Amino acid sequence: MMVNKKLATKSGFTLIELLVVISIIALLVSILMPALAKARKAARTTVCQSRLRQIAFGMIYYADANNDTVLTVGGNNPNGAISYYWYDELAEHMGVKGYKEDPAKHRDGIMKIINCPEVKKEPIESKYWGSFDRPWYVSFSAGLGSLSKSAGSYTINGWVEQRGYYGSTIKENYFSKKFTVIPGEVPIFSDGMWVDTWVLSTDAPPVSIDDPDGYSNFNVGMQRICIDRHDKKINIAHIDGHVEKFGLAELWQQKWHKGYGRRSSDSILKAYPNFAKLL
Repeated sequence: MMVNKKLATKSGFTLIELLVVISIIALLVSILMPALAKARKAARTTVCQSRLRQIAFGMIYYADANNDTVLTVGGNNPNGAISYYWYDELAEHMGVKGYKEDPAKHRDGIMKIINCPEVKKEPIESKYWGSFDRPWYVSFSAGLGSLSKSAGSYTINGWVEQRGYYGSTIKENYFSKKFTVIPGEVPIFSDGMWVDTWVLSTDAPPVSIDDPDGYSNFNVGMQRICIDRHDKKINIAHIDGHVEKFGLAELWQQKWHKGYGRRSSDSILKAYPNFAKLL
């Protein structure tokens, strides 16, 4: 009896065919992975902008509920001492109900809001300040109060407040005590390495934008926010609630205080060639 050779032939892939299929899959993965990583990064940037917008509107709601008062860096403590920071005061205006009655219980809620999703490292308690990828850490002693024991990655523009802290004596630079008279273009919150900053147009850029140890000069306002958090850019929320992403050389163009002299990106890059090499 004759056997049909076609029927007798075993079905299946040869080794070469399997290798070809595997190679094609590997090629597709290599093509898709960078696109997927880019999409994830873009999503984190969007979440960051959403959180900054929520904080900015928290400030708007605070002013509306407090006779148009501008919230200070250290909260509007009547005795003038800093016993808590702006995020403690804004927590309930950002949807974290019951925060002041029991901060510890609701701290996780506020911490999610004041942290950029690109900041993934744990804070270092002994250093206080953060870095481009590590949050700052605040823990007040009992003498100043016990509300704040927190970690975050956003910074308030100290010039918008109604009174100065830490010896910021250039009083003509501060904006009004009334929130609604501050121009909408003024930055109010941004990505940063400390809870607050007072930027001057004469501030030099940092020597590094991705130093894991944080900024090199604690007292230079621009260095607290000039960091590589979103592909050499940072997000900024403004008084009117809108949020934009700016390149680091563009930070000198923002209206940080009343007497601020804006500087173009080109002038900054020309004045600081080493900084230009970082971008």
